Amino acid sequence: MANSVEKFRSMQKIIGGCHDGYCVIEKPKGMHTNGGCSCLEDLNFQGRQKVGHMLRAAQEMVDDISSLEEENQRLRKSLELYEKEG
Repeated sequence: MANSVEKFRSMQKIIGGCHDGYCVIEKPKGMHTNGGCSCLEDLNFQGRQKVGHMLRAAQEMVDDISSLEEENQRLRKSLELYEKEG
């Protein structure tokens, strides 16, 4: 999980954000505007590639989270059985 989060954060830094409160790349800290994110407007090929890498990293995080949720469910069931037998 840490690796996929590191990839995502790295891509956020590479791409940067537009400093808008609704930025889809990176939520700004401190003062920001509220006019709407402009990060995806008129992206060139390299920009689209960077966003694609970021989305891929986000999908890896989603996959990691799904695996953790499944493991959590399995452990909860084990705990319930243990408490019943206890």
